[in-house]
Amino acid sequence: MKYFLVSCVLTGLIMSAAAQKKGSVKKVLPNIILFIADDLGVNDIEPYGNKVIKTPNLARLSGESLRFYNAFATSPTCTPTRSSVFTGMIPVKHGAHGNHGGVKEGTKSLPYYLRPLGYSVFIAGKLHVGPDEVFDFERIPNTNVPEPGHEKKTRIKL
Repeated sequence: MKYFLVSCVLTGLIMSAAAQKKGSVKKVLPNIILFIADDLGVNDIEPYGNKVIKTPNLARLSGESLRFYNAFATSPTCTPTRSSVFTGMIPVKHGAHGNHGGVKEGTKSLPYYLRPLGYSVFIAGKLHVGPDEVFDFERIPNTNVPEPGHEKKTRIKL
């Protein structure tokens, strides 16, 4: 549900931005920042109620942002879930069912939808999705450490 909701919100933002772009008045696009963390539980950070672990920057940012309170992951493993967040599709649709697998050829992801609207689409940290042609994020130097051989994989055709 979590990533489905993220996908719905992003779709709404994309559609809104597309409608604004067609108008004669140029509007400023909202910033979109997705934080994805491995093994982070719902109560692990301050914005979601943790009183022991202090995350003041996340708390401040969350006060100015959209937070999700009713969500789920599309898969118990990393690659299928990340692929779902970035494509808006469930694993059975995008094809990355198992961990370390690539999505189906022709799948479209956030960079495909957001760049035409005027966004720069960057990723920092763990990428863990593939192939690069589908997930063609701009990368911040020295922040992405791809797993050897993973990003070149595509879905195995049966």
